[in-house]
Amino acid sequence: MSVHQLSIVGIAAMGLTLGTVSAAKAFTITNPANGHQYFQTTPDTWTGAQAQAVAAGGNLVTINNAEEQAWLISIFGSKSPFWIGLNDIEVEGQFKWASGQPITYTNWLPSEPNNFPHIPEGEDFVQMFGDTGTWVDTTTYLINLPPNFSPGIVEIETPPESVPEPSTLITLLVFGGLGVRSLLLRKSQ
Repeated sequence: MSVHQLSIVGIAAMGLTLGTVSAAKAFTITNPANGHQYFQTTPDTWTGAQAQAVAAGGNLVTINNAEEQAWLISIFGSKSPFWIGLNDIEVEGQFKWASGQPITYTNWLPSEPNNFPHIPEGEDFVQMFGDTGTWVDTTTYLINLPPNFSPGIVEIETPPESVPEPSTLITLLVFGGLGVRSLLLRKSQ
């Protein structure tokens, strides 16, 4: 591989990284009341949506009070349900937030949570309806039905590490490329 090819590969990789970061930043919304950042996952199962949240440095949302609930509905509201971080995966009936925070607020639909008795898998995951903000416990998989793919709302409590400015990245690529070139020139001699 020539020095020219290495530089092109490095620039292409850096461009892909910047594109991903820029795309994520474009869809992240900061709640002015708490400074946390929020965004919507792609439709997935609860565990898949939580995995997306963890990969981004957060968890599915922890809703601490009615004000945060109202803000979420104003930003993400729709008729579709969203996964939130509440679950009783470990012990049936003992709900916990994926973030580990204490439960200080709930907004259950009347008769929920009910762990619907006709579902052998149980209902371990919580969805929030985007139009009313009410919560239901549900399952990801129902017998003889496709998986329950819904978007989740991710909450990132601390800002992600800053991404270097493009001018800094170009400098790194140029000097990095020169370093690779001198290394290759020494090896070829």
